[in-house]
Amino acid sequence: MKNKTNTKKKSAHHQTAKKTMQPEKPVKKMLIDYYLIPQEVCATQLAELLPDYQEKAEIWREMDLLELTLTHDTMVFEEAAEDFENQEDQVYFEEHKIKKVYAITYDALDAEEVKQILATLQEKLQGRVCREDEIL
Repeated sequence: MKNKTNTKKKSAHHQTAKKTMQPEKPVKKMLIDYYLIPQEVCATQLAELLPDYQEKAEIWREMDLLELTLTHDTMVFEEAAEDFENQEDQVYFEEHKIKKVYAITYDALDAEEVKQILATLQEKLQGRVCREDEIL
């Protein structure tokens, strides 16, 4: 009988140790960038330029929104011209012939993959990617 009690204590202690040793889930840190494009494009055209993501893409045409499934979370391209309605932004857009603006939301853990996706798009569409808090 004495052995049974000791075994139970060990197993209860062992279970507690197991719980504390489980890896913690990383905290999600969502980032927002903007992609300023010098030509008229839509979410469908962006998806077509990313053949590696065809099966991982969802497109909402009526919202001009593209969602790509990445390793840790999704990357969302959402039309965002309304975020740049002040006069200074409009002057910048006119000077640089910006015709389309997408807000890009993604998990910081996917930053390298996002960088590659944006490089692919910029190779074909040109344009500029800037941080949410960057001054144009």
